[in-house]
Parts: sequence; C-alpha cells; structure tokens
Amino acid sequence: MSATRVEKITFIGADKTSRLAARLDLPEGRPRSFALFAHCFTCTQNVFAATRIAQGLTRHGIAVLRFDFTGLGASEGEFANTNFSSNVGDLLSAAGWLRAELEAPKLLIGHSLGGTAVLAAAKFVPEALAVCTIGAPAEPILTREGLDLTLTWPGDLRMALTAIRATKRGVDATDFEKLATQFPEMIEPQEGEFIVRKARASAFFGTHLITYLVRKNIDCLLVTGTSTCGCVRGTVLDGYSFGYPVFLVEECVFDRSRTSHLVNLFEMNAKYATVIQLEQALNYVSQLKRVEGRKALES
Repeated sequence: MSATRVEKITFIGADKTSRLAARLDLPEGRPRSFALFAHCFTCTQNVFAATRIAQGLTRHGIAVLRFDFTGLGASEGEFANTNFSSNVGDLLSAAGWLRAELEAPKLLIGHSLGGTAVLAAAKFVPEALAVCTIGAPAEPILTREGLDLTLTWPGDLRMALTAIRATKRGVDATDFEKLATQFPEMIEPQEGEFIVRKARASAFFGTHLITYLVRKNIDCLLVTGTSTCGCVRGTVLDGYSFGYPVFLVEECVFDRSRTSHLVNLFEMNAKYATVIQLEQALNYVSQLKRVEGRKALES
C-alpha cells in the first residue's frame, strides 16, 4: 500500500484555546489502525523522521496523525508558555480528536522528547497497544498488558521516571509539571543559590543571568549540564560573547549522541571555551573557598 491521501486538520490543544495544526497520512483504502506521532523538542510535524515513519506505516495500511505542539510550526499559542505537561496534554488532545472523529490510536510514537511525552500519555490512552520511542537506547521499565514503556535517552530519564511513577500513583497528566520539575536530592539547590528559569537553550537568553553575574563581580564561568550540542553550547557561546572566560567541565556535560558530544566539545574548546577535567574544577573551587575564608578572617 502507498499513501495516496493527506488531510490537513486542526484541533484544540491542552490550553483549550490554541488551535493545533496537524496532518493525517492515510493509506490507500480503509486503514488497518491509527498511529499518533510526537515530534522532538522544537521540531515540527514535518521533521524527516516523522515523514519517513508516516510513509513506512501507510505502506502497511496504518494511518498516521502528526501535529505541531503548541507554539511550534503552524500551531497557535506561545511556545515560551509550554512545558512537559502541556506537551502531554497536546498529545492527549490529539488522541481525543482521533477517538472522536475516526478511531483511537493503537500505536504511540515519540521522537526524542516526544518519546518521553508518549510514555507519560500512554496511561491515558487505554486503546494503545504499543509505544515506540526513537533515540531511546534503554531497557523496558514497565509493562502493562503487553505495553512496553521504555525510557528515552538519559537527558529525559528523570522526566520519564517521574511521569511513570505519577501514572502508577494515579496522578493526572496535568500534575506532571510539578513533579517533573523537582530537583533530585544530589543536585538540589542550596539555600541562597540563584536559580535561572529559562525557555530557550541558552541560560542567558531572556533571563536575568548576566545582571546577576555583573552584580556579583563574577569573572569566569564553569559550565555543566545537558545537552552538549544544545543548552550547554548555547550558554557557552553567549557567555563567551559577553566577554567571560568560559570553562567546560568535561565529566559534567552530556549529549544523547556520543559523536555529537565529542564534536561539540572539540569545537567549543577550539573557539569559545576551555575544556577542563572535573578534578581541575574542584581544585579551583576549593581555592576560591580558601581565599574567601581568609578574607572573612581578615575582616
């Protein structure tokens, strides 16, 4: 079978006001079943992965609904106001549209962060018989009536675990954000630490971070976090652009692709930052503490 029909549709998203743009790829003849596809963070329904998967499934008689999350692509709404909970809600709205207009999806597919979202949404789509996550090198952690829920790449690990624990406790999908934004105990902010709430890759963009650094007379930056090619690189480039010497702690940054991780470390070390080892970073911080201690005694 080959895809001979494409229908452009819209439906109301999780915020109850934004109209989301979607595309329904239909096989020749009556579909055997329906699949729902969730794209990756900041991508759209037209990302190559979604297009190729839809083509492959329609060849086997499976119709595929793919859509743009709120604020992305052709969908209405503000992306800056979205979060993991709203993504899950958008997915459930899409599943609800299929259920009401045609047939509930039996297959849920998610790419990257979309994989985490379908894991969280699966509990609320009882008709689903299978979940597929792409870019998710991990083992199944929960099986429910033949439905394998697998963790996505480690950058989404905590969010996926939180979502699954929440569903097992019967927590509604709209409450995921409160749970998913809790810090693990080992990296929980200390009292008095400055917390940046950001909506884009760089910790500088649209935040008060640069104001804070200037007021505190900070003269260099130690950067850690995930992912190396995204949030880490964006923050490093902006820090460099503001004139700060930037140091990247190699053991404390991560990317879902080792190749991407190494290439980005190489490029940032060549142009924008100095890649250092964790031991060097810890020694530097220890020296700062000793200096601060002497200053306190002298005063």
